[in-house]
Amino acid sequence: MADVSKTIVVMGNYRCGTTWLAEMLAGGLPGYAMVFEPIRAYFPTMRDAGITQWRPHLRSDSVTPAQVQAMESALSGRICKTEKLMRTDRNAVLAASGVVVKFVRGLLSLRWVVEHFGPRHAFVIRRHPCAAVASQFRVKAVRGTPKTMSELDMFFEQHPEIARFEPQSPAQWLAAWWAVSYYAALSTPQPHPWSVVKYEDLCGSPENVLRDVFGPLGVTPSNTEALVSRLSLTAKTWSTGAPTPWMRYLGPSNAKQIWDVVQRFPLITEGYDGP
Repeated sequence: MADVSKTIVVMGNYRCGTTWLAEMLAGGLPGYAMVFEPIRAYFPTMRDAGITQWRPHLRSDSVTPAQVQAMESALSGRICKTEKLMRTDRNAVLAASGVVVKFVRGLLSLRWVVEHFGPRHAFVIRRHPCAAVASQFRVKAVRGTPKTMSELDMFFEQHPEIARFEPQSPAQWLAAWWAVSYYAALSTPQPHPWSVVKYEDLCGSPENVLRDVFGPLGVTPSNTEALVSRLSLTAKTWSTGAPTPWMRYLGPSNAKQIWDVVQRFPLITEGYDGP
């Protein structure tokens, strides 16, 4: 089982490339295996620790000893002893010298994770909000997204500089979760204790981005071409410079609603134009 100090953390919003980046990291780091989404409220390890929110907001001023232990189990791969995780090779994880742990519900807790556990490195991967939400519409993610204010209000309590608002449509709810997640990570004082990877850059120039990704880890993977070959169909669209298929899944009205939501949050739209 891995020491948490060797763990690589990958976080980002849903449909923003976390799996792809985590798989490339695990494939390029000798002795590493990937742990896929270990923080879910239906896992007994998490539920027993009181981690029941859809996107838990764990902070140093409120976290419990049981939650610290549950997160340590997730970050070390120990959770694989008790839970069956999707897309995770349990035997490989338990035998690995290090693990790459990827979360799409973890950005609200990223600062605490990095400060408390001190993993080897952490990456945040971000994608244009319209592209991310369009992909969520495509896979019908809106059906599983909570549409109550209780969890969003936890964010607004911690960030009074952002005016509270209540999403009114599926597009606004998905955009709101994208926005609060990235704002929680990117509004921390710079330099950030993690690396930020832009999904579009990874698709457009993967070899160059991977060189930057592996650089801080002191590794030069010899199998870069094989790692990049896992490109999804959506990523291939980006890499060829073809127009993104946002409007096929969004329409102009939804695209405008998404941008109207994310513009409420400074910093997170940097580098992206509106629809």
